Amino acid sequence: MAQLRHSLGLGLPTWRQYLIWLNSFVLWQPSLYRDGLVNVITNVLPATLLVFGSGTILAFLVGQWLG
Repeated sequence: MAQLRHSLGLGLPTWRQYLIWLNSFVLWQPSLYRDGLVNVITNVLPATLLVFGSGTILAFLVGQWLG
């Protein structure tokens, strides 16, 4: 268990763990564009916003009517 904690860096201070994670995240960003994840998100975003917006407006109107 101690070896696993050491290999994962769990013995380090929290701020140091965060900096290591942040560095890994920043270095991982170019793969988002290479793998097409951004393309997938931009393709489904309009439908997501439509459903979210419709639901919000409907909830507001029903809430006003009930209130």
